[in-house]
Amino acid sequence: MLVWLNQITANDLAFLDLLEHLRIYLTVRHSGICEVRLLVPSNFAKTLEILSSANISFTIIDPLTANSAHLGVPSINDHHEASELATLAHGNRVDCVVVPAESPLLAFTPAFVNDLQVLISDTSFLLRLSEFFVRGFDIPWTYTRMIWDGTWSTMYQLAEPSTFAAPMAFLNLMRAKKVSVNVGETARSFIHNRLPQLCFARDRLIWLEMQRAASTRDGFSNQKYAFEISYQLNFYYINLFGSFDHLALLVNGIFSLGLKEKQVGATYAVFLEKLAQVSPQMNTIFTKPSALDLITRLAQLRNLSAHRGSVSPSKVVQKSDREPTLDELDAYIRDAGQGWMFEELRDPGIQQLISLARQNARIAILERNTLFDDVVMIEIKGKSFWINPILDTSWNFRQVLDFTTDVIKACSLYLEAQLTHENGV
Repeated sequence: MLVWLNQITANDLAFLDLLEHLRIYLTVRHSGICEVRLLVPSNFAKTLEILSSANISFTIIDPLTANSAHLGVPSINDHHEASELATLAHGNRVDCVVVPAESPLLAFTPAFVNDLQVLISDTSFLLRLSEFFVRGFDIPWTYTRMIWDGTWSTMYQLAEPSTFAAPMAFLNLMRAKKVSVNVGETARSFIHNRLPQLCFARDRLIWLEMQRAASTRDGFSNQKYAFEISYQLNFYYINLFGSFDHLALLVNGIFSLGLKEKQVGATYAVFLEKLAQVSPQMNTIFTKPSALDLITRLAQLRNLSAHRGSVSPSKVVQKSDREPTLDELDAYIRDAGQGWMFEELRDPGIQQLISLARQNARIAILERNTLFDDVVMIEIKGKSFWINPILDTSWNFRQVLDFTTDVIKACSLYLEAQLTHENGV
């Protein structure tokens, strides 16, 4: 992380001090797995002095003359400070640059992120970035509760109190109401299993995006983490979509709809009809347009993963006027430094390797005319759409969480009314 702070505010220092707790933990418990380094330009004298007095470790780097023309980002070249920062970030291969809150440099976020594969943030978001970073290395960590040697099974309840506050209160309410064992288990498995697993998959996808950006920035453009991203996406979207039916099963038990388990589903007509009779308010939550749109969209990704193939984002390329010739493919392979395989023709397995290399070369040549990247095609109401399931990771999580919160709050109000009636109040 490149610290580009001429002045450090009290808030900046507080955030950097919390980050230092994590850095100490990584050094003591996870040395060699991952680390977080702070780089500070030598001409930021006041910043160096404050960090030293606060016992926050850092590495001093030499400032560079602004010369970012070779980076090929015109919008940055036209701004002296942005050019200087970009040159220094590129030269030191940093993942993130930290600038003052409300800094004009934040206006260059698209250029830094999209063109240079470098994150740019103020110190407030620094902590969130570092959480995503270390969790990707299988280190459960949250600044909310800085517990060493924690476990995933309890970490997210501590890390995201706003996510789990209403669900945990609902569990306590069900115990007071003494709901049946089956209904209690339905709620418990959703709150203690499904929700944390959704958080885990979300964080892992964000981490993979960070790793992919680092690989591209460092010149390893062939490392796209395509397999790992697809693996996580397939589980993530099955789990996201399953949340609706899981909550429908919970509602069936809480409101005593009396339906058999196979009759219960968030979009099942028999479930919705029965629910409308017992609780019009809850029926509205399941049938409002925004909920139906979300369910329909996620259903396509879930069906693709479960029945029709795999959620594997890919490129959409402009159709070429002609296919690459064999000579062009072989020239591409040689230019990539793999020409040695043409000298090993006596090896019985070399032809298969050459064939695979030519397939990859063909794809690489066609991808020079890429129109869209990281997209999956889905069909809704007879129309086909390209969507980016990676880009939608956090947004889809938030939408499902909002739906979950609405359902659980309505269930809680229903149980509270029953308890009040039973107590004669």
